[in-house]
Amino acid sequence: MTIRMILAGTALALAASLAQAQDAPPPPSLDDAASLRSHAMKNAGLAAGLGGKMLKGEAPFDARVAQAALAAINSTALGIGLMVPEGSGGEKTQASDKIWSDKAGFEAAVAKFIADSSAAVAAKVSDMDSFKAQFVAVTSNCKACHEKYRVKRN
Repeated sequence: MTIRMILAGTALALAASLAQAQDAPPPPSLDDAASLRSHAMKNAGLAAGLGGKMLKGEAPFDARVAQAALAAINSTALGIGLMVPEGSGGEKTQASDKIWSDKAGFEAAVAKFIADSSAAVAAKVSDMDSFKAQFVAVTSNCKACHEKYRVKRN
């Protein structure tokens, strides 16, 4: 099984589970990197949102849920570098041309995201303090990458 097939299957499974919980976009197209990327980012955002709610006290802390949120973000980290082939940007995506014009910088950002999110998953959070430390380390990658490599569109 290739990594692309694994990532595509993961994206489909996550999209299917999200569809049950809320209004979800159409299923990702396996032939469209931008579609897969969009779904992966949406899932990571939902996981980050849940983690943020636990940190703010808006949702009860549950170590299993916290660990699952970190794992979902890590799944996106592991696949995102494969979901940005040259030419997969454009007006319908939030991918900045800087992804391709600063390929070395983007790849370094992805490598850091993978390392930090993998370490967070391996840390096996058990309480709010351990979750907060891991969650902040992981989500700082999201913010840094979005500021540099994402274009906000309406």
